[in-house]
Amino acid sequence: MRLYRVSIQRWCGEFVCGRVTKAFHDYWRGRDAASLEAHILAWDAAACDPAAPPARDGDAGPYAWHDFDDVAHVSGALTNNNYIHVEEVTADADAIGGYAVMPGGFAESFEIAAVCAGMPEGFLRTVRQIEVATGVDNPANPVLVCKSLEKGEQAIAIVRDAGQFELGKLQIDTWDFDGDDAVVAIRYAGEELELASETSDGRLMTIYLGDLHDSLVGGNAVASGAHGDAAGGEGGKAPGRLALFLGTLWPSFSRTIAALFSALGLPLFLLAAVSAAKYFGAADLVVVKGLAARILEEQESILRSLYGIVAQYGFRLPPLLVETVIAYASIGNTVLRAEKDDLVAVDTDGQSRWVLLKEAFGKGRVDSLVLAIPKSVRGAFVRLAWPLMALYRLKTPFVVDGPGPSGDIISSSVPRKELKDFAAMVTAAGSWKGQKVYDFRQIVTWHFLIVAGAGYVGAQVLSMVQ
Repeated sequence: MRLYRVSIQRWCGEFVCGRVTKAFHDYWRGRDAASLEAHILAWDAAACDPAAPPARDGDAGPYAWHDFDDVAHVSGALTNNNYIHVEEVTADADAIGGYAVMPGGFAESFEIAAVCAGMPEGFLRTVRQIEVATGVDNPANPVLVCKSLEKGEQAIAIVRDAGQFELGKLQIDTWDFDGDDAVVAIRYAGEELELASETSDGRLMTIYLGDLHDSLVGGNAVASGAHGDAAGGEGGKAPGRLALFLGTLWPSFSRTIAALFSALGLPLFLLAAVSAAKYFGAADLVVVKGLAARILEEQESILRSLYGIVAQYGFRLPPLLVETVIAYASIGNTVLRAEKDDLVAVDTDGQSRWVLLKEAFGKGRVDSLVLAIPKSVRGAFVRLAWPLMALYRLKTPFVVDGPGPSGDIISSSVPRKELKDFAAMVTAAGSWKGQKVYDFRQIVTWHFLIVAGAGYVGAQVLSMVQ
């Protein structure tokens, strides 16, 4: 029985990817890399940037850089610009690692890039891809990536083979960690080997933010024994555009109904429906009579009384203006209810608000403007300035609630053209199952349709009541 020690030498490291808040991403995106690195590598809160928003919802940090790993964490050798070193060994309890080099035995180094083309299929296999797009204005999945590049000997394994070592029998599984191929498993002749590592020297630290695009390749899970946190799942086929559209209908409709029948929404909804019935009657689309006519007469009487009261103070309050204000407030309440789990719910501190305001007015960012407003009055702002929110949602209309690409529960805003890619990313990392997709364009549309429908149907039904 001949024994061989296989090791991948030269470059190795530790690589992590973790989800961060959108506010954190947006704050650091416009700043230099050195400042972000200093903030992440700070030993205590005093050394951090005090104006930076929390990296995680409901938590202020600071954290060790390697704890930002809820998406992925892997340590080990790289196959990029590296060598495979093989040497024949014998068991020796007194030797480091329990094996000593056999004098005169087989020993050779192979440059991975040079030998790869001549190796059988599967010699190098990517079992997971972690792709992060940088420079994204409105990331669907903002993440922090930290890479500690080191130099040394890693991914050490013992091959037990009766004959001569054959490089073609080796199979190496890697994670493509945003351009760095980290070894997670090694097999020889189909048998998975136990991996060990030796010490290494740190050479380079890279820290950056981006939008996560994460997928698995060649299977739904990383092989057992990988030195990392696999994100395997059920996989399956990602939903197409039609399936995604149909999947948005009920969540968007139900959220609109919840807004209309809330404590404040219901009276506004009823008043708006009465006004809609009046205008249907004026357009001869409905013959208003009976109880419906009496309700409209009562509405007119109340509006005239309000006009008289306000006129005493020198103001003009035409009935049409009152109805417009009611309709405007009703839509604002629906928009607020739709936003309550997204922008309205994000915590920000006083120091970061000035930065967000600068970004809001300097780059025309509506989301930054909303986040800059204190949370206690943010709801009132959204109600009053809902047309701004509508403009923002034309570009980023979707909010996905449910399991994200790493399996954790998220509430992510997704741009109009990226929902299909987002669904494919989640499917590749696990499965598209249990997610709710809200379309804010539909929510506002449903609001108008329900109010108009209630006015029309209500006028028809109540006209039959004498």
